[in-house]
Amino acid sequence: MAQRSDALGRGLLRFESPGLKMVIGHLQRGRKHHVLDLGPPLEANVAFFGRFPCRLYIQDLLRDAEPATGRKAALLQPSQGERFSLILAWDLYNYLDSDSVSALMRDLGPHCLPGALLYLLLPTDDAIPAIPTRCVIIDEQHIERGPELPETRNNPRLTPRAIERQTPGFRTLHSFLLNAGLQEHLLTYG
Repeated sequence: MAQRSDALGRGLLRFESPGLKMVIGHLQRGRKHHVLDLGPPLEANVAFFGRFPCRLYIQDLLRDAEPATGRKAALLQPSQGERFSLILAWDLYNYLDSDSVSALMRDLGPHCLPGALLYLLLPTDDAIPAIPTRCVIIDEQHIERGPELPETRNNPRLTPRAIERQTPGFRTLHSFLLNAGLQEHLLTYG
């Protein structure tokens, strides 16, 4: 069940995440994992992934893009011979045009292991915040999203089929419609 918290005017939404539970199951399997987080560096998320056998790469893709040209920054790549087993794209797909998303995922695909997971968390409301919201992993079952900002824009309302078209080499594994006005998408590579 989702809970809104307006304590201290923060406007945060905490919700149970079945997609996160699947991600954790993936990380608990055997080998050391390489995880790419395409959101901002958040202390709580770094600490959370520190409990698993993984190396975390963080690249705030929207912040690192050149605003004047829209060109994306050079993508972080795992160490020589290693490939990503998890990519956290959060709500990034709502803030890039479909051609940019497709180019990004074409660039990332060769750096992913077969069976690598891609996690998306997309709002289902008509309007979304004008800028991406922060997603903080609270524990193995909950994510906190926010703060909600007054400036909004139209939600592109991406369907699972549209997401797959923009994500070459990946296919939908699971999609969870949450009662928090959010939908989680979990895709797999290969």
